[in-house]
Amino acid sequence: MSERNYFINEPEDDNKSVELWSKIRLPFEPKGWLLEMRNSLRSRLRTMHNSENTMLQAQYVSNEEGYFDVENVLIYNVGSGSFTDLCRRGLCFERVFSLPIQPKNIEEIFPHYQRYSLIDPSQGSLYWAKEQILAYWTEVSCPDLKGDIKPHSFWYAIKSGTVEVIDKLKLPSYFGLKLKINAPRGTRINLASVIKPLLDGIISGFHSHDGSYNPIVVGRLTRSLGEEESHIERMLMEQSKAVLGIRNLVHPFGTGIQWNPGDDFCVAAKVVIDDCIVGTSWSLEGELFTVVPCSY
Repeated sequence: MSERNYFINEPEDDNKSVELWSKIRLPFEPKGWLLEMRNSLRSRLRTMHNSENTMLQAQYVSNEEGYFDVENVLIYNVGSGSFTDLCRRGLCFERVFSLPIQPKNIEEIFPHYQRYSLIDPSQGSLYWAKEQILAYWTEVSCPDLKGDIKPHSFWYAIKSGTVEVIDKLKLPSYFGLKLKINAPRGTRINLASVIKPLLDGIISGFHSHDGSYNPIVVGRLTRSLGEEESHIERMLMEQSKAVLGIRNLVHPFGTGIQWNPGDDFCVAAKVVIDDCIVGTSWSLEGELFTVVPCSY
């Protein structure tokens, strides 16, 4: 019998979860058996039974210490279309630093594990506990989460909104985010398709730019946002909200820009959608906080 490269399991829980063990972490453009694995995972995700009272929880477990965005592995590398019906109420994810518990009756050792579960929206991270709140905000206006949204819209929302900074004396090693999206009544979106620009923009709002490529990136941001160049440059460089530190935050990319926040240190995030607001406005509530391991 040939050696397995991956193993997918559907626990006996009425199609509420799917588990994947693999020899290699799922890349963005898989080939060979990795492509087969991704397609099999997509098929299994489509069998999960969602309801109006559940949200999607995604977990990646490995003792690998490299830097990467866990939401890419769990969501974008799989394909956001696979989650359309699973995260209408919300989405939470986490990265766990541990050798995964291995599947029963399987000889191979798999160093990578992904689990997708439908849970009650009141639940959160299984592994990380909130330690110290770094910043919070209760009502920050934001663009609607439809169409081709970009990180700069959410960066600008955080930078120009009312945000209370609690602690920026020490840069966190790992941090978490808790977000609530207040959306117009009846809104239905695939949160998986917008989670990347949403988190990139919000996390970028808690950095200060180091000034690299300023004339270029300031000019391009100015055109995108319709603001004065001096205003955009001040927002990029200001440090009053920079609880995540100073870095080369944004650089030219083609004819546009690319954001470079420290989101690889975001090991736990929860985003819920409240679609009970009357009218057409969208807003964000949230917390940014340090985390410590609690259990696994």
